[in-house]
Amino acid sequence: MSKTIRVVAAIIVHDGKVFATQRGYGEWKDGWEFPGGKLEPGESAKDAIVREIREELDAEITVKDLLTTVEYDYPEFHLSMDCFTAELVPGTSMKLLEHEAAKWLAYEELGSVDWLPADVLVTDAIRANREKVFAKAGAPSVNWGILGTANIARWATIPGMKKAKGCRLYAIAGRSLTKAEAYKTEFGFEKAYGSYDELLADENVQAVYIPLPNDLHLPWVKKALEAGKHVLCEKPLAMNAAEAKEMFLTAEQNGVYLMEAYAYLHSPFIESLKQDIANGMIGDVDYIDTAFVTQGYKEDFRLHKEHGGGAMYDLGCYCTTMILSLINSDVADVKAVAEFTDLGVDMLAGVILRFENGARASFNVGMNLGTNTNSRYDRLYIHGSKGSIRSAVEYNQEGNLSYTIYNADGVTERNIFAPQNYALETSQLNRCILYGETPHITKAFSVKNAELIDRILAEIGY
Repeated sequence: MSKTIRVVAAIIVHDGKVFATQRGYGEWKDGWEFPGGKLEPGESAKDAIVREIREELDAEITVKDLLTTVEYDYPEFHLSMDCFTAELVPGTSMKLLEHEAAKWLAYEELGSVDWLPADVLVTDAIRANREKVFAKAGAPSVNWGILGTANIARWATIPGMKKAKGCRLYAIAGRSLTKAEAYKTEFGFEKAYGSYDELLADENVQAVYIPLPNDLHLPWVKKALEAGKHVLCEKPLAMNAAEAKEMFLTAEQNGVYLMEAYAYLHSPFIESLKQDIANGMIGDVDYIDTAFVTQGYKEDFRLHKEHGGGAMYDLGCYCTTMILSLINSDVADVKAVAEFTDLGVDMLAGVILRFENGARASFNVGMNLGTNTNSRYDRLYIHGSKGSIRSAVEYNQEGNLSYTIYNADGVTERNIFAPQNYALETSQLNRCILYGETPHITKAFSVKNAELIDRILAEIGY
């Protein structure tokens, strides 16, 4: 068993950038790292990082928070590295006493240098905690309102908003003022309304999250956009592509943002998959297989066709967006079959897709694992010309996630830490509103996905 070396590193943040240094000695000379070094006997991690920065950079820092502890196996030893965010003490300048070069890197530039292997994991943590790392005292926030007291708002989106930077839980509206007041008390909203129209009339509401049943998305998204509110609308955005186009046109006409809420697509897990594929780890993708199968329901809007129910609308949209995110080509052909309930919604469906570039994909979705059992089954397999990727990670998960890459170099286990996805999507739309970022889920992607779902629903006879 290799020995463990404990070290500390400083993620020094200034004016929206982090400080990176280029190693000037040893086996890893010329590699880039976050400044720091070994702990001395009896020394605390925070004391060690203050001392190391004095010795390496002749600078004084204020140590903030522990961002992550990296555990990495080098050939000769195991590295355990506590990584702290830090700020320069006002008036402090830095001198390179041990490193050969240094750079201030913006978030978008984190991938522009050749990091040491362990420090790559630090950059992953920075990406996963962007708002925390780059937060500034007194930073602006967005006043959010929520239309409806749906379950997904309660267990997923509102908890995510509470973790998101730049998010102010301002107002909650329900069909029942009593229920809205209960949410206000539970989650700390400032205002509660007994109707959606009252919330939209509140001039202090800047952005609205809409978790209503699918058939209500079009009217309430349009009302919110026409009231000058930015909108995050639960997936699927629309009952069909025509509705999606109508909503985006309304957003453009009113100068506000509209983003479809596919929280899982904001995850570092998905970004890592896309990056490995882009880097040629498995060659050109030629086949994807995925599945999302859940419990059935005793009573739920998903059981009713008039509300946009069924497995394809509720679960299939995860599979289609995953596939469209990983295959960069237009869909040439769709084959699909489904089993329907007595109420006319698909409870189980299988789909085969063929793309213009020759790639193929298949997926299964269903609401048939018992009734109200909380059971679910997910899978993901990606095959390429040079290898494949397998993962049993469920859609929309957080925490320590992994997938396995198989190629000519052997087997690689990729481990990624993913924060709460709903916090990531809210934070991203906040940055759009405050700083002009482009929505991660674009109009073009949402419309392309809606058009594909239209074709699948037509194929199964929905």
